[in-house]
Amino acid sequence: MFAVKCSVLMISMSFIMKFKPIAARWKQFANSLYVRPATIDIIEANCGSSCESCLHKVLEHWLRKDYNYEFFGSPCWRRVCVAVKEGGGDPALAEEIARKHPLPESIGGESTTDSIYALPVKDVRLLNEIYELQWDFSDILKETRDAFKPELLPDIIDYLETHVPALLGPNKNYQAKEITEEFNNIQTTKDLFKVLQRKYISWFNYELIVKLVNVFLPDNHLLKRAWSGYKEKLKDYFLNSGGLLTDANALEFGIKDVPPGTKVMIAKVDRDDYTLADLFFFRRAIPKELNIPDVYLYFSFIRIG
Repeated sequence: MFAVKCSVLMISMSFIMKFKPIAARWKQFANSLYVRPATIDIIEANCGSSCESCLHKVLEHWLRKDYNYEFFGSPCWRRVCVAVKEGGGDPALAEEIARKHPLPESIGGESTTDSIYALPVKDVRLLNEIYELQWDFSDILKETRDAFKPELLPDIIDYLETHVPALLGPNKNYQAKEITEEFNNIQTTKDLFKVLQRKYISWFNYELIVKLVNVFLPDNHLLKRAWSGYKEKLKDYFLNSGGLLTDANALEFGIKDVPPGTKVMIAKVDRDDYTLADLFFFRRAIPKELNIPDVYLYFSFIRIG
């Protein structure tokens, strides 16, 4: 236990000393690491106006798994890179960290047993198809947001708060209270959709939005057809574009947590920071004729070159 604590503190101190530029954005950085809002408030109260001290404490809490790690995953360099880029607002620093620390590597002397990534692949054509899907998804999402009248916002938030599992997936340890607190601070439909798109929905995880349309806009047939059309485009991605390999050899993709010769499914995706929760929602998006429930599914990040 002592060795683990020492490694945590050493990593935190070296991180702060080298990466002071993101200290001013320590709250955004903490949010990207999924540190609990209540913990962030305590850190701010204890450290005052010292951004570097706050950043130090954020890392201490995160490395000690003082967050919902069972849902969001254990501390790892992959999450550090994402948090530095998105929360810290420093893509160059994130790339520097990625070069020095292999993304699958864990922090604090622990290794993750929940590996969901296979070796990356180079496929510009497929990445372009995902890019087009994301554009379509964003366009329809904006249409949906604009279709909701402001007076519906309280009812929509109430609906979301009572359907937390739909946001997080089937995880017994989800933090419903944290989500409720975040939603309580939302004042506009635009802000609500920003939160949803940043944390809870994606180009393959959009069932919740369709539910909202069916509940609150039952007569908007144009919007329903738009989402139905998008579903068909996503289905085509799986069936005809090679976005999912259903009979891949685990060894060929560098997967080591299954017996040699095991056949697995490989999902080719656009990012290398998806979590186990994303894996669940991705699997739900796979057409039934392709999905094999008892076969392991892994993500493979598509590189440009």
